[in-house]
Amino acid sequence: MADEFDALLAESDAELIDLLGSSATYAAPGLGPVPVTALLERDVQVFDSEGVVQGYQTRISIADRTLTLKKGGMFRIGSADYKLQELVEDDGSLRTWSVTTDWRG
Repeated sequence: MADEFDALLAESDAELIDLLGSSATYAAPGLGPVPVTALLERDVQVFDSEGVVQGYQTRISIADRTLTLKKGGMFRIGSADYKLQELVEDDGSLRTWSVTTDWRG
């Protein structure tokens, strides 16, 4: 039963990314640009243990489990580059990373 639920959750996450995500490429040392669909979220609130907002992050989520993501890897969405900083969440089907931006023209 748990396997069926996990499969359903993974399918749901993939559909969400396909629906709301953007066409992107991902590149890392030793890996050329790979096309992928990514969900970009800006101004995500970051809370401390007491629920006080400590700041804001830009985050990227993907449902593609075949792609190995590494800190320092780069996503390109439109004319902007996003550098992976820290894995924020991995629920087994959807991975979310905090990123920094490098805007290009």
